[in-house]
Amino acid sequence: MYRESDGLRLKLYMARELEAIMNEISGKDDAKVADINFAFHNSWLIDALRTRGDHIKYQDWAKLNEANRSITQKIHENLDEVTTPKCAFVSIESEEAYNHLSEVDTGKVTIAGVKSKVAEAPEPTNVIWENRDFDKSVRWARLVLVGLAVLFVLFLTFMATVKAKSMTNDLIGKYDDSMNCDEVAHMYDAKTLS
Repeated sequence: MYRESDGLRLKLYMARELEAIMNEISGKDDAKVADINFAFHNSWLIDALRTRGDHIKYQDWAKLNEANRSITQKIHENLDEVTTPKCAFVSIESEEAYNHLSEVDTGKVTIAGVKSKVAEAPEPTNVIWENRDFDKSVRWARLVLVGLAVLFVLFLTFMATVKAKSMTNDLIGKYDDSMNCDEVAHMYDAKTLS
């Protein structure tokens, strides 16, 4: 069974390895990791907890008990997947050590025996944590769908604008407001105008 101490041990192990890598690159012995936070394959758990919260909110105790049993069973069945980090967000104490680590070629860092990718993380408030489980192909497919939807809406807007402009031009041609009635009265007699 996974314990908090296992996560702490993994954090300490990763911190030591990263500090050793940064010290080796810089040639100094002063690189320190401030904190490590892990992201897990657990979007299903977040969704299940949200559903469980709805059962609590609506006081549906039978469905709540069933949701609890389902969550517990799935956690026990997929314990390794739930407790194995998908990625780690590492905070480094000094900017100099960060700069040294950011210059490392991607894929050349081995952490815990696994070739790892090192990249600058986005601002944590910009991360939608429930979406961390989606792979890049799903994200790209959704991005393409959103782009197509935006293009379709822009096309509809363009067509509506063109149609409205065409109708405006037709009305101006039919009821030309560029003529002044007084000027026309001077040009033509009353019989012609009638």
